[in-house]
Amino acid sequence: MFVISCDASIIVVNTNDRSIARVAQEKEQKPFKDRFPARKSVAIRTLAANLKRLRKLRGWSQDTLAREARVDQNAISLIENRRSNPTIVAIESLAKALGVAVAELLVPPLKGRNASATAKDV
Repeated sequence: MFVISCDASIIVVNTNDRSIARVAQEKEQKPFKDRFPARKSVAIRTLAANLKRLRKLRGWSQDTLAREARVDQNAISLIENRRSNPTIVAIESLAKALGVAVAELLVPPLKGRNASATAKDV
């Protein structure tokens, strides 16, 4: 007899009678907030805010942005909620889909009159 463990189950193979039994193994899954903690980085916070702001300025849903950028909608949600550390390739795809430079996603927006003028130009 030998035992194979995989994911949430243990498979027991009895070589004497060639039977196979699958034994469920209790595996406690961590809560979402523990698996995807909010990032405290200023860069991640800025990216999240800019991505959400630019997406909403266009009247796009997360699904629309995901389709345009060719990324999964869950990735957009995780980025906007500061629970992801996206690759530069993902950031480039998002910037291209939004029609902005990568820097516009990573630099804090201007405050005051210039910020509203930028929003009108979008």
